[in-house]
Amino acid sequence: MSEKKRRVLVASPVQQQPTILALFLASLKRLHADQLELSYLFIDDNTDATSSQLLEQFAAARERVTIIRSESSDSQDVYVRTDMTHCWNE
Repeated sequence: MSEKKRRVLVASPVQQQPTILALFLASLKRLHADQLELSYLFIDDNTDATSSQLLEQFAAARERVTIIRSESSDSQDVYVRTDMTHCWNE
C-alpha cells in the first residue's frame, strides 16, 4: 500500500532581478521532495521581462505551477531593496 504524500504549497510574490530570481528558482528545483507533492504559486510583480520569462520557464518544466500576473497599473507600490533591507508599502 502506498503512503499518501503530504501536499505543500510554495507561494510567493515575485519582483526580483533576474540573477537573484534564477538562484531562487534553482534552489526550489533542488528541494528534496520525494515524500511531498509540491505545488507552486507565484504572483508575478516583476518589472523586468526577463524575470517573468524565468518564472514561465520554471512553470513549463514542472507540474502544479500557477503564475498570477499583476498588472503594473494595479500597483502603486515601489519595492526598494538594498544590501541591508527590503521595503515596500502595503
